Amino acid sequence: MKRILKGLLIAAMTLLWLAAAGLGLEVYGRRMDRQIESQYQAINTALEHAAETDTARMRIRSEYGEAVTESPKRHLPPRESFGALDEAGRAALARQRQELVLACGPGGTVQSVYPVDTPPEIGELAARIRPGATLSSLLPEEASHDAQSALERAFGTGATWAPDYPIPLANGKDYVFQFHFVPVQDAQRLWSRVFVFIQPSIWDVLWFSFKKNFDSSDGFYFAKVEQFRTNSAGFRDDDVTLPKPPGVYRIVCVGASTTAEGPTNALTYPNMLEKKLRKHFGSEAIEVVNCGIYGIQSYKERQRLPDYLALQPDMILFYDLINDVRTDSSLWIQPDAGKPQYRLKQFKMALRRSRFIFNVFNRFLLPSDEEIAAGLESDTLTLIRDIAAAAKRAGADFATGSFAFPDLTQCSRDEAAYFERAARGFGFSDLTMGGYAHIARIFNARLKTLCQDEGMIYAPVAEGIQEGTACFTDCCHMNLVGMERKADIFFNAIKDAVAARRSMR
Repeated sequence: MKRILKGLLIAAMTLLWLAAAGLGLEVYGRRMDRQIESQYQAINTALEHAAETDTARMRIRSEYGEAVTESPKRHLPPRESFGALDEAGRAALARQRQELVLACGPGGTVQSVYPVDTPPEIGELAARIRPGATLSSLLPEEASHDAQSALERAFGTGATWAPDYPIPLANGKDYVFQFHFVPVQDAQRLWSRVFVFIQPSIWDVLWFSFKKNFDSSDGFYFAKVEQFRTNSAGFRDDDVTLPKPPGVYRIVCVGASTTAEGPTNALTYPNMLEKKLRKHFGSEAIEVVNCGIYGIQSYKERQRLPDYLALQPDMILFYDLINDVRTDSSLWIQPDAGKPQYRLKQFKMALRRSRFIFNVFNRFLLPSDEEIAAGLESDTLTLIRDIAAAAKRAGADFATGSFAFPDLTQCSRDEAAYFERAARGFGFSDLTMGGYAHIARIFNARLKTLCQDEGMIYAPVAEGIQEGTACFTDCCHMNLVGMERKADIFFNAIKDAVAARRSMR
């Protein structure tokens, strides 16, 4: 009997210790989340300062930059000053900025409206809203839920946000507007009111196509740009002459924000690549067209193939991955009763509820490498094959590059925490930075094999850019140093193909 009681006591103590250890690890996991957030804020502030003082970036601006067109809005008081003005001052500033401004209370009730009548689409929107209505009444259902969440974040934390929402106008067309949520504090330093500034967006169709001949130097949150211009084809570059003039060699760069990114049109990797090629060949008759679209996914790039080919390229250069992974990874991870490994995925989903296990063992919570590769094959890699085949049919070469990401093994502890938080803010609900990096490595290995097997030009971008904040601003986007490095790698990968095709003319 004593032996049984002793065994039960040992078992009870073991379970107690295991429970205590589990609780301790969970507390540690949540502490990791708080530390990541704190380190992110500190490094983000330092990076913003470095962007203004770093000599390498100043040199790149001088070498590749262009004069930024002055915008009248640059000389106006900023949106953040709106709360300090009297009613007449607010109405005047709204008219000067040509932005509809709504003062909203905590429930989303519109307390005051500061209308404008130009541009016309903003005037039409202003005519729809009156004090006492709700912000949600101005928006379609899906957008209204997102706007309410943005309001709640603003009132809860003082967070600013600037989403884009398509709204049907009287002519039956969806018109995309950008909403800037700007919270203001009362005398007790509480977030008591949110001013919502509404202006035309850069989008013609959200996450698919930019407005054509759009020019702005102010206020577009998504890209954090100093200047954003589109050409007559709706791409972020200079106008393209069609039909293509004799003797011109033209490269079309396809991708998402990692192609479109840059503070000005000239300070993007496609435009840097253009300068390098022109200098190398001693000719201005080489054009590199930036066809990058923020947030676009591979199936939409396939839909836009006719637009890329209409530019009459001699080469299509593809660089993309991130948005497919952001969407597809959740599908790969979710248990599906009709598919293999259902029980294992259920078990892994249960483990994900632990912050410690999620943070430390995320890589091992992913599906098998074979399943990830199959998912990549059915989406991004299939798109690459489709674009390469379309380029060949059009008589153009095709080049692509491995997708770069910061290598956490080359980062300091603070940098690693920064990129971890940046990855989560990017929209990865199921991945840590380490989990995302593992998927990207699988993609890059498959892409390299694909290029070798099918004779495509392969650029080792990921192999050549691995440093942390020296090149990256988050899990995939780059600062000017990284963008110039990317342009260098593509230049070295394609210059022989460019020379060969130009010699045939």
